[in-house]
Amino acid sequence: MVWADYAVKGDARIILHVEAEPSLRGSGAAGRFMQSLADHARQTGLKLFPRCSYAVAWHKRHPDYDDVLA
Repeated sequence: MVWADYAVKGDARIILHVEAEPSLRGSGAAGRFMQSLADHARQTGLKLFPRCSYAVAWHKRHPDYDDVLA
């Protein structure tokens, strides 16, 4: 399982922490999770504000999702 802790501020979701179970680390599961989060944000008009280092790094590697950044 992969999960995120986040805070809600209006239409923004502040991503505070993303974590994967140890058995999934290095498998790309967290990246697929982030892509799902970004796709959901895009489809629903939400904005994402990455605060944890993983979420920040993921967004830097995926500029095609810049439209969902707060």
